[in-house]
Amino acid sequence: MEHLGVKLVFVFITVTVGISSTKRVDTALVRTEYQIQTRLNEIEMAVRDLDNTLEILGKGLSDAKALQKEMKSEVAELKELLNSRNTIDSISSTLEDIISTQHELKQNEALGSDKQRI
Repeated sequence: MEHLGVKLVFVFITVTVGISSTKRVDTALVRTEYQIQTRLNEIEMAVRDLDNTLEILGKGLSDAKALQKEMKSEVAELKELLNSRNTIDSISSTLEDIISTQHELKQNEALGSDKQRI
């Protein structure tokens, strides 16, 4: 009987240690599962943030391209205006030369008519 008692104590200790070990393993597994789920949630949030950022950047890029196109158009208009301004300046200079020449011709005619009178 004593031999049976020792076996029962041994079985009891083995079962108790086994149950205790199982509980520790279960607790560790639950903790690990929680950590994995938490990290997964963080990664999902980071992916959503990245998607939002990419969407904003895409819109920004689209807006920048539209602005670039608009600015190229404005540069072309300004070049055209500058060419027009240069043309106007050239015409104005030519007109000033013509007016000056006409004035000299009138003076010469006046001198010529004065000489004829003399």
